[in-house]
Amino acid sequence: MKYTETFVDCALCGSLPKDHCSLLTTNILRKYWPGSDKCHVKICKRCGLVFVSPVLDPDGYNKFYKDLYHRKIKTEGLHDIPQKTKDFHSSIGKFIFNNICQSETDVSRLKALDVGCGYGHLTNIINEQFDVDITGIELSNKAADYCRSAYGINVLQVDVNNFPVEMLSRYDLVIASAVLEHTFNPKEFLLSVSRVLMHDGYLFVRVPGLDYLNTKFFSIRFDRIFKPIHTYYFTQNTLAALLSKCGFMVIAEKVVSKSNKSNQSEIHMLAQKRNNLKV
Repeated sequence: MKYTETFVDCALCGSLPKDHCSLLTTNILRKYWPGSDKCHVKICKRCGLVFVSPVLDPDGYNKFYKDLYHRKIKTEGLHDIPQKTKDFHSSIGKFIFNNICQSETDVSRLKALDVGCGYGHLTNIINEQFDVDITGIELSNKAADYCRSAYGINVLQVDVNNFPVEMLSRYDLVIASAVLEHTFNPKEFLLSVSRVLMHDGYLFVRVPGLDYLNTKFFSIRFDRIFKPIHTYYFTQNTLAALLSKCGFMVIAEKVVSKSNKSNQSEIHMLAQKRNNLKV
């Protein structure tokens, strides 16, 4: 089934499609993608945010992530995580809690929410190594069931853009690791996440970065980087600006180099909730 696709306004500055320039177009490699076979990447002339437009409607994205995104992954053997991956997840936890510790006297038993926890590998590391009362949110039945059975993590399957009332203002920390770039609208996502945080709660965001992308055309596979499952592409500046617009102040950030052909880095940011929204 093919879903409707539509052009979008800029999520950062609100500019209309007429203010967006075409950056490049790539072929879509995913067999089960329910949209068109081309990925059209745009850049906003006003603020520099990079994103896919047109995009699937929200129903199309929800269907894809609930039923198709994890379709090829076999859960057998998923528990055998390479030590390198465990160390990487542990480094994320240290980045978060070392920086929180600078402003908090006691971080034990913080209530945390891992949004888009997938199979729970990072969630479990945070739970085991940092003594945090952590809950996961995952749309996919397959991934959520695995996280519950393999790690004993409490996983909720709720609409992130419409949290139940009982979840509001309840959490000290929200983790969004490799999630924001998948959202239909990152500003709406961040504003929704803000509602479940305590008044001075923390948000950790991890996204692929464009700052140090190797742009030599003969050494890069653009269709491996710019793809429809990543609807938004951030630099440190555009990510920090979006967080600020949604009422967060960045208190720590770092760029993590990745050993891949494109030399694409990751941006890790820890932000604290503030009341001075700039929406």
